[in-house]
Amino acid sequence: MSVETTRDGVSRELRTRVLGRLEQECLRLRAGARPALLRAIAAKGEGIDLVKVQRELAIVDYKIAAINDQLATTHDPHPGSALCANCCVLLDQGEGGRWFVLAALPVEGEEVIASDSALGRAILGAREGESVHYPTPCGPRTARVIALEPS
Repeated sequence: MSVETTRDGVSRELRTRVLGRLEQECLRLRAGARPALLRAIAAKGEGIDLVKVQRELAIVDYKIAAINDQLATTHDPHPGSALCANCCVLLDQGEGGRWFVLAALPVEGEEVIASDSALGRAILGAREGESVHYPTPCGPRTARVIALEPS
């Protein structure tokens, strides 16, 4: 089966799954993590590292904002254009091509590249056939954009 015949179904299914997982994470953060941190700040009890709790709250708020931004973005796939947020990309990092979605945050158990990661920043704006270089803790790496989702 060719890339052309498989990418529409793969990208649609992957994006739907990832967006659903991001919605669940946003609900979890809003209903659980954020209120718990606010209660800890309000309690100002002994043994609470207020700076640490406030830092955790800022991280939770960042994640909520990033997810909301991603969910509010209407993705309109476009032929011949560059990779953008919410796009699905067939990427070869040296082990053969795998489909990923470029998302605001990593999603555990899903093929996601966080848009603020080194690889995410490198592929943002890339076109089919381009190779991109990005830093890793083990040294520079290269990935090749094989295909983008169709319009």
